[in-house]
Amino acid sequence: MSYRFLTKRGIIALHQQQISEHGGTSGLRDEGLLESTLTKAQNLLAYVPSSNIWDLAAAYGYGFIQNHVFIDGNKRVGLAAMAAFLYLNGYEMTSTEAEEVSVVIEVATGNCTQSALADWIQHSIVRL
Repeated sequence: MSYRFLTKRGIIALHQQQISEHGGTSGLRDEGLLESTLTKAQNLLAYVPSSNIWDLAAAYGYGFIQNHVFIDGNKRVGLAAMAAFLYLNGYEMTSTEAEEVSVVIEVATGNCTQSALADWIQHSIVRL
């Protein structure tokens, strides 16, 4: 299957949108981490061709939440990146805001692995 991946321009726009809507400090903390995080999903697919949509979405979410690419808003960007990637590829999240906040906090505190996040996504999406 062919996937549409997130771009640097797109993720920076997502970050700016999150900061504009919810507050915080705008700006990139580490450009190298941004590049690395943006390639996580593509690298996963290259090394594990059987990866599915929820594995790839989890790679983005986990990467942005854990890597602290931006000065502020990394958890919000992680969630937005997962949702954007899923939408670009014909899926949408069905989870509640409370469920999303809970899983993002679990990832941020190290209590949720990338694999567990992928499992959560699998049960929280529908095809458009």
